[in-house]
Amino acid sequence: MSIFCNLASIVLGLLAWTLPVVAMVRRKNAAGCCAGSFLLCSLSLLLQLVNMVYLCRIRDFSAVEDTVGAVALAAIVLVIGSMILNAIAALISKKQA
Repeated sequence: MSIFCNLASIVLGLLAWTLPVVAMVRRKNAAGCCAGSFLLCSLSLLLQLVNMVYLCRIRDFSAVEDTVGAVALAAIVLVIGSMILNAIAALISKKQA
């Protein structure tokens, strides 16, 4: 379960960063891509929370202690990166309109 959550979270996070880049290249439908990007970002973070709950339920507190700092840092980078990329995509789309 833990491996699935971590791999799916990474894939969803990368897709969350890919959608605004696609919107920048295509220069249209930035609103849809930005909404999809934030949805994927949210799902990625949700999977990390599910993973933490799973680790707590199996009482693997050492794994939680070892990974919680890295997960928090990755979440911050994912959210800030998504915000910046989506803002740039929205600005480019707005200039084209």
